[in-house]
Amino acid sequence: MRAPAQPRRRTPRSTTPSAPAAAAGRELPARTGAPARARSSTVTRARATEKEQARLNRSEEREQRRAQRRSRHAEAADGALQGATQRASGANRGAQLSERIAERRSAVRRLRWRGIAAALAAVLVVAGLSWLVLASPVLVVHAEDVVVTGTSEYIEEEQIQEIAAVAHEVPVARVDTGGVAEEIRELSAVRDVQIRRSWPNGLEIALEPRVPVATVSDGDRYALLDAEAVVMVRRDEPVDGVPQVTVPLDDPDTAESLTAVLTVLAALPEDIQAEVSSAGAETPYQVRLELTDGDEVVWGSAEENTLKVEVFRTLRQVEASTYDLSAPRSPITTE
Repeated sequence: MRAPAQPRRRTPRSTTPSAPAAAAGRELPARTGAPARARSSTVTRARATEKEQARLNRSEEREQRRAQRRSRHAEAADGALQGATQRASGANRGAQLSERIAERRSAVRRLRWRGIAAALAAVLVVAGLSWLVLASPVLVVHAEDVVVTGTSEYIEEEQIQEIAAVAHEVPVARVDTGGVAEEIRELSAVRDVQIRRSWPNGLEIALEPRVPVATVSDGDRYALLDAEAVVMVRRDEPVDGVPQVTVPLDDPDTAESLTAVLTVLAALPEDIQAEVSSAGAETPYQVRLELTDGDEVVWGSAEENTLKVEVFRTLRQVEASTYDLSAPRSPITTE
């Protein structure tokens, strides 16, 4: 068998330089020292320059940052100033607006109070006037201030004053003029009446009396009639100056004839009516008039009365005993 191999020992290398090399090393610095120092000086200056440049750059940056900060501070100050100015302006405008609003509200309140005061004053005035007119004793009707006009011999003023006495001492505005007028119209001799308030204490009563046109026998008395056949008054004797009618009163068979006679008499002028002593009609178309001198007028119907009056005036100038006007365009006279 082979004997086991022995391990190989490694011989350590010497770290000590050889003599030539050492000599060379000692000689090298001698040959390269000057350039190295030059390069080192250059590097040092370059580094110093770089450091200086870096310092300058940092200084510029610091100055820029300071300038930026100053600019920002200035802008902030300007902004703050503008904001303060705007706030002050806004506050001023707000104050002015508040003053205007306050003034407007004050004006509205004044107008409102003035309106309320005016309304209250108007209410008080109306209430005072209402009391003065409707309840005050200052504006009541006085008996001596009631004036009556339009009376006739068939309407006595005392009758009217007696009826109007219901208004005495009553406020003029509260007088029932319609009620007083209706009561006066119930008088047979009154055709119509108008009542007007006469301030401050009176009444004016204007009568429209009925005008008598005929007297009709009514039993043992005589009824005085107007043109509408209304009995105005009854008398014991015939009324002078008023024609007597021979047509019976209150007879349905002769009512139309009576109406025709009264219509003719009402159409006569006063001077011709004064010449008529009596009138009658057997039918509504046969009205006859008897004059005070005994002459007779055949009037006919109650139509064309105006024309017949004119014709009669003309024919009256001719002496005759009978005047026939039944055909007024062809009148006839008889002696």
